Amino acid sequence: MGRGYRSKRLGELIRQEISSMFYQGLKDPRLHSGIISLLEVQVDSELNRANIYVSILDKDKADEVMKAFASANGYIRRELAKRLSVRQVPELVFHHDTTIEEGLRLRRIIDDLNTKDEQDDSAT
Repeated sequence: MGRGYRSKRLGELIRQEISSMFYQGLKDPRLHSGIISLLEVQVDSELNRANIYVSILDKDKADEVMKAFASANGYIRRELAKRLSVRQVPELVFHHDTTIEEGLRLRRIIDDLNTKDEQDDSAT
């Protein structure tokens, strides 16, 4: 088992544990407003840093949600230390991932173009 496997496995464990914290311990109301998904956790090969990619569908609340994650960072690391059997919990860095939002936006554009084409075809 190489470091690549360990970092992927640790990333998945961190994602699962933080997801369960949404239901068990994270009381900040900003983290319970709208649809928030933890898409992926990438842990570096030295297991020192975990980049956590968060999707927030309500873009008006994205800044507040990211601030809430920043203020909950210490609590989340302490909880992970209790829940995971690792020597050291990596530094947690939260990133707002807009991939899903961009996909939805592109889907709307495509749907609008298709509707316009259908209207143009029926007009001729």
